[in-house]
Amino acid sequence: MIAFEDLDGSHFEEWGLDTYPHPSRVLGYACRRDDELVALGFVVVDEDNRWWGSFGSRGRFPAKSVHQKTLELFAALDRAGVPEILAVADPEVARSREWLTRLGFEPGENEVWKRVVYR
Repeated sequence: MIAFEDLDGSHFEEWGLDTYPHPSRVLGYACRRDDELVALGFVVVDEDNRWWGSFGSRGRFPAKSVHQKTLELFAALDRAGVPEILAVADPEVARSREWLTRLGFEPGENEVWKRVVYR
């Protein structure tokens, strides 16, 4: 069974991350397949008020459902007036550029990709 949860610190810990953003600076989701955490998708706002996207998966994850949930996250940011989301394509993830392109990001300078959210 596939289930999405609002992202919180426990998901970052379960994912194996030692540090994670303060809850007031992050918005996202966690995806479970049969109680196993298989994907995280979130945006975090930095000190310069820039929004950065981060997406990760492992094992068998529902790609179409994760894609749709990510687009819902972007739609919420659009309604909130967030102008753009930045992301970095991970060179160690074979299809990261493909995923970013599918999500509407375009390559920019210094490996930073940009997705215009609010028009």
